[in-house]
Amino acid sequence: MTTFHSNRNAFASLLAVAAVTLLEAPTAIAQSGQGQTPGSDQALVPAPSAMTNIPPPPPYPLTPGGDSVAPAPAPKPVAPAPVEQPPVVVAPPAASPAPYSLPFGLRPIVPVSVLRLDTVFAFYQQNIAAAGQPERYENGFTGAFLPTIGYRFHPSWMGIFRFGVVGNRPPRITGDEAGADNCEDQTTVDPTTMQPKTTLTKCGVASTNMLLGGFYSHKFADSFRFSLFAATTIPVGSGVSATSEPGASGAEAPAGLLSRSAMDNVMFAVNDWALLEGLDLAYIGHKLTVQAEVTFFELFRVRNEAANVDVYKVNFTAGLHVGYFLANFLSFGAEVRYQRWLSDPKSVVADEANADKGLPVQGLRQNLSLAVGPRFHIKLPGGRWLRPALAYEPGLAGLLATRKYHTLQVDIPILF
Repeated sequence: MTTFHSNRNAFASLLAVAAVTLLEAPTAIAQSGQGQTPGSDQALVPAPSAMTNIPPPPPYPLTPGGDSVAPAPAPKPVAPAPVEQPPVVVAPPAASPAPYSLPFGLRPIVPVSVLRLDTVFAFYQQNIAAAGQPERYENGFTGAFLPTIGYRFHPSWMGIFRFGVVGNRPPRITGDEAGADNCEDQTTVDPTTMQPKTTLTKCGVASTNMLLGGFYSHKFADSFRFSLFAATTIPVGSGVSATSEPGASGAEAPAGLLSRSAMDNVMFAVNDWALLEGLDLAYIGHKLTVQAEVTFFELFRVRNEAANVDVYKVNFTAGLHVGYFLANFLSFGAEVRYQRWLSDPKSVVADEANADKGLPVQGLRQNLSLAVGPRFHIKLPGGRWLRPALAYEPGLAGLLATRKYHTLQVDIPILF
């Protein structure tokens, strides 16, 4: 019994110690975080138990039988339906205008801003034999420089200003080798009065009238153009009197007039004021230019009534130009020019009356000429163009044929 009671008391003491230990354990653990030595924390970590070894829940639900259910596949992204774009309309490149063959002696029909340096060198022969004598021709030479300034105010409008200078060396006075040179003043003795007589030189240089005008041009049916032209002269040319200025007067007319194939005749009519009206029609396409022109001139006498007996005169010119581009830089042109007096100037009437007298008729009523040659087209910096031309112009009828005219034209237009 004593042993049983001793054992029972010992077991009870053991239980009491265990209970006290369990009650004091949290306090000891809480106090262990203060002032503990390194490594002492490992002794205070509670030993793992069966409850701490429970695995974490799966990321997917479990079936009642414990089998896992595979996650539903994510829906595939649906590409948005392509938005139909309207077709891009690309404008075709603008077609470049058909090349234009600029005439030699006719007006341009396409408005441009231009400085045109137009020069002619005319070689001719004149019969200086007396009436009833065998014909004898002597050579003469005329040079004329007629610059033109053109300005395009509008795609359909162009203004024109023109002036010029002309020089002439006529044939010698007589046909023999000792004949007098017309470029020198000649002093002779009048057999009647026995007084010295001076004959002024027939060579001379003169300034022409000025011309101011313009034209309206209209394009139709893609390849055709027509233009209406109007201008007036300003009678400021020299060589008004054949008596006091024989050289300058002869250089104006007929020498200067004929050197320009009689197409610019009012430029050399220094005693007259003139009004000009004209019409042009052209086809420009497929590298070809065909241009026709007519011009009417009305001349009113304003100076030198003693020598200029005609108060009013009417003149007419016409021309046809055909040009073709052999390459982008080269065209070849040919044109026919015709001039005719529609009124009856006294000099024309007197010349035609010579036919009834059996005398030679010079052909002052009309003139016909031809011009042929190449023109070059050179593009310059800044959008400018240089279009030089060289043309040969023989006389075919009228005074141009009577005096055997052969003219070389050098035309240098600079387009801006």
